[in-house]
Amino acid sequence: MTLQQITADDIAGWSTLQDIANSFEKRGLIPRPNLGESNELVLQLADDEFVVLVDAEDGESATDYKPDSHTRHTNLVATNDFEEFTFLTRTSGWDGHRHGRIEYQRLSFTKNQFTRASGEKQTVLTKLNSVEYGSSAAIFDTLYDTKQVVEAFYRQFEELRTDLVEAVSGIPDDRSEEKRRYVQVVLDRMMFLYFIQERRLLDRNTNYLHEQPRTVVGDGEDRYENFYRPLCFHYLTGDEQNPDFGSIPYLNSGLFVKSPVEEAFPTAKLGDTAEETNELFDDILDFLSEWGWNLDERLDVGGPKNLSPAILGHIFEQTVNQKEMGAYYTPEDVTGFVCRQTIHPYLLEQLDDAVDADYESIDDVFGFSNTEASGERTSVGDEETLTRQLPTESVETKHVETLYHDVLKEVRILDPSVGSGAFLLAAQDVLVDIYVQCLEFFQQFEAEDRRRELGPRTRDELAELTGDGGGVSLYAKRSAVLNNLYGVDVDEGAVEVCKLRLWLSIVADVEDDPDEVEPLPNIDFNVRRGNSLVGFTTVGEVSSGDASTGDVIPPANGGRGAGATVEELYDDVIEAVDRHRTARCSREATEARRTAEALIETHSEELDDELCTQFTEAGVSEFTTAELSEYSPFHWPLEFASVYQNGGFDVIVGNPPYIRIQELKQSQPALVTYLNDAATFETPYYNYDIAIPFVERCESLLSDSGRLSFIMTNKWIQSRYGAKLRGRLAREQSIERLVDFTDQQVFEGISTYVLILFLTAAHNESIRYSEVSDIGDSVAETIRQIGTEAASERVQSFEASYETLGETPWAFVSKPEAELLGELSSYPSLGDVVEKIFVGIQTSKDPVYVLEIEAELDDHFVCYSSALDQCVTIEKGVTKPLLKGNEFDKWVTNTHSKVVLFPYRIEDTEERPHVELVSKEELEANYPRAFAYLTENKDVLLERAAVDPDHWWHYPYPKNLAQFTDEKIMTSVLNKASKFALDRDDTYVFVGGGNAGGYGVRLPESADISHEYLLSVLNSRLLEWMVQKTSSQFRGGYYSYGKKYIEGLPVASTNHTAAFESLVDDLRSVVESGVDDGVSDAIENVIDVLVYALYLDKEQYDGLVSRVESVYRDSGDDVESATERVESILDDSEFVTLAREVHSDDRVELVDEGKSRRQTFQRGAEDRQDD
Repeated sequence: MTLQQITADDIAGWSTLQDIANSFEKRGLIPRPNLGESNELVLQLADDEFVVLVDAEDGESATDYKPDSHTRHTNLVATNDFEEFTFLTRTSGWDGHRHGRIEYQRLSFTKNQFTRASGEKQTVLTKLNSVEYGSSAAIFDTLYDTKQVVEAFYRQFEELRTDLVEAVSGIPDDRSEEKRRYVQVVLDRMMFLYFIQERRLLDRNTNYLHEQPRTVVGDGEDRYENFYRPLCFHYLTGDEQNPDFGSIPYLNSGLFVKSPVEEAFPTAKLGDTAEETNELFDDILDFLSEWGWNLDERLDVGGPKNLSPAILGHIFEQTVNQKEMGAYYTPEDVTGFVCRQTIHPYLLEQLDDAVDADYESIDDVFGFSNTEASGERTSVGDEETLTRQLPTESVETKHVETLYHDVLKEVRILDPSVGSGAFLLAAQDVLVDIYVQCLEFFQQFEAEDRRRELGPRTRDELAELTGDGGGVSLYAKRSAVLNNLYGVDVDEGAVEVCKLRLWLSIVADVEDDPDEVEPLPNIDFNVRRGNSLVGFTTVGEVSSGDASTGDVIPPANGGRGAGATVEELYDDVIEAVDRHRTARCSREATEARRTAEALIETHSEELDDELCTQFTEAGVSEFTTAELSEYSPFHWPLEFASVYQNGGFDVIVGNPPYIRIQELKQSQPALVTYLNDAATFETPYYNYDIAIPFVERCESLLSDSGRLSFIMTNKWIQSRYGAKLRGRLAREQSIERLVDFTDQQVFEGISTYVLILFLTAAHNESIRYSEVSDIGDSVAETIRQIGTEAASERVQSFEASYETLGETPWAFVSKPEAELLGELSSYPSLGDVVEKIFVGIQTSKDPVYVLEIEAELDDHFVCYSSALDQCVTIEKGVTKPLLKGNEFDKWVTNTHSKVVLFPYRIEDTEERPHVELVSKEELEANYPRAFAYLTENKDVLLERAAVDPDHWWHYPYPKNLAQFTDEKIMTSVLNKASKFALDRDDTYVFVGGGNAGGYGVRLPESADISHEYLLSVLNSRLLEWMVQKTSSQFRGGYYSYGKKYIEGLPVASTNHTAAFESLVDDLRSVVESGVDDGVSDAIENVIDVLVYALYLDKEQYDGLVSRVESVYRDSGDDVESATERVESILDDSEFVTLAREVHSDDRVELVDEGKSRRQTFQRGAEDRQDD
């Protein structure tokens, strides 16, 4: 059926469930009236997925009708006599898991929205019309999508922030960064306060921030000085209370302690006068009041103007402005997948070792693997229960206790480039699911009066949980944030935003009584500012003051102890940090924090001195501690002494920054020198990005059973700069798994090519390699397929061996593919048989030299110059036809739209062509228009690197110019499929470098093969497959055909090159004629089968090639004859029989899989045989 749009009039007319069903029938959903209760109407969304329409009883809310079925994830609830409507969707467990909290997403809208002009109306309609039959993914990906909310909020937020920065007083005008940081701190506090106001934690008043300041502060008085400052710095973080401020919770949050910028500029504030200050705070409140503030994380609210902590996380990431620092916001689907796939295996390994078990999943620990899977209706318990629970008899209680006390509470998780905390929030989510599952399992024993069956540690934990009074989820989140999660970032703003997000996640579970609020955890020493790459990483280094000797692994993992433990070195720091973490009042927390910070600073001084010595030894002259401080050194065993006390980090996850070293050389040259020093790092090489040393650094932070998972660029797998990292990881065999997203785009708005790297401290026998070839419409759905290893066209997985891995570029292929590649590698390579594979010309200023042809005259071109943004007239004699980008064709190139100014003369000599720059005098005399044009661009040309000022019109790097004077094969550097063409008459040149350039291939005069034969092999399906299996992939399905990827292509020799040459000649003539009708495809199919047989099936090869040769012996040479010849070949029953034998080879089927030309060939052959 043809789908129709749901309209505003449709929704305005909803007054029964049948009305709603009629609207969704427009989207293809099918009513199933025999299913459901009396107040329900069930719609079928997919073969095994349903949406339930619910008419709520009077006095009940939408959340009283949460879906609880495996096949009915979504309810659409009508409330208030069909005036309000709410979608509720139960989110599926990651990797199909059944343990953990049951969570929902919600989208609410009203009939009133659709009876007035409103942008919200269009937003909701767009979401509703994304739903159609078979589109289960649309429910998760579009209906609850928050992109529009994030963009709208951030756009307005940024405008407000810009205005506020201009209004800051107390900070000098030349300190713009400090002003920006101050404004950000103020806005962070106000947004946090708005969330807890929504939770009724500010005097139980959801309008507190608007009303209370006017109650406390008189007209004309400064509301910041007399209300916000004491609220933040005294009443929210201290023991003081003031009845004028109402009932205020003690939060104990570092957000409400003076920030470094406030300590540096104690008079900083918004506005110069009380009146201006009050107006600016009114602007902030007016902006914030336009949005809905939701803290219930079990109901992740979508909607045009609804904000949740998760949505704010996206916004915070943008406010940190990390893109300039090489970091990008990682989608929740990816962070969740990475964290689960790293944390779960670690926890299971530790549990299995402790109890001598062999659990395959966390679900197994709680008995879910012994129950029937999907299809059953699973009770989710009452409102007090957050998880599904099976009878305790189905579970090994002692194993759950061990998991909780000895494994879960002890795991230490780090993000070394934490940003706004996306990975730590995802890790928290994974941990809290297991915390809550354990705690509610234990609570079953209390409910059944069987508490004595639990161990004493568990009974004590339950007593503490009961005394805490905040509920299981709040207790679990506090435990996870305080005990399990750590982060580091060089950006101070990112550190504060990360802490803010962690606190918000906790506040989400706080009850709405400010007198009962437990203080927020002190996490100043969990999330720290520093440069993860600069500083000492091992106890041995900080004990001996020498990073150049010994292992880069903590002593607990086999490194040298250098005679001291962390406790002996930093017991004072550990004690002060512990006091800070357990402090129950602001005064105690502040005192402990200052003590710990002072101790860390004192210990750091000695370490910084030694680090300066390392910088000097690396080649940075006279490097001082003052200069070092600009790089924010971070000494891991000191900053995280309690973690090192237990052997290091167990899990490291994150998205390391992507900054190419060329950029870093401009801003931080001393750091580059330090990173390049072999005594410091092993892996930096060539033009690397700093994610490379990040991997090396973080490996050294792992405990002896630790795991590391990073999402990072996949280019190091094959690029030159990744050689040292490849060698190290192959030598260690530390890669357990790789998930390569090839050219699929994970990060929205930027072109990146990423993989997820899973490492272990332990040795691995092989690598589990997964290749994502199509991310589809749903990133979440594709990620789930990776997690479950389900058979899928989008995701292919196999085990890869370490045997062939080293510093050379890696190509991950299945065992049959590896065997075929090995077979092909036995032939001589292209690099062996050709004279040269050469890159195109490099003008160093293409906008000047490369011109777009607008018109062609007798001896002139009229061209568009992008350098001048105007048309110019240039003499033909000083130009050459130029190919660039998609102008490279296959087999033969007929057209070009560009020329290049070519101020060179190339003359043939006996030895080799002689290249000579045309003199200024000759240019001026013979090509006055070209000379005038070049002169107009002289200043620009003189800016080029390595330019000769006396010959400023030249190419500074005139390599390979002589290569264009003879017959050559050409290809562009990026192609979706092989696209080699023969230039017989030295007609064309092409540019080099970048993604629009090309490469040329020339045979020596003594070669035994012709360019035509070589062209047929290079364009064959077999060698195309080889390139695509071994080269880099780019967005849009493009592959690199750069020199390093094509020079290893196998070139087989044959005594029957004439057959290939004849086929190529015919093919070229057909293409040049412009009259094709499928003939070129047919000829290519013949070439393909000959190449397959030549390389893989010698028994069939002689018969096939002889049939081709016999056709050409007695035929003509016009285009019509070319068509007749290929038809004769395909009508030849002996040829077709032999060709079918070739195509039945498993190796050929492997190459041909999913290719269309094979189907064309076989169908054509079979049709002719049937005729």
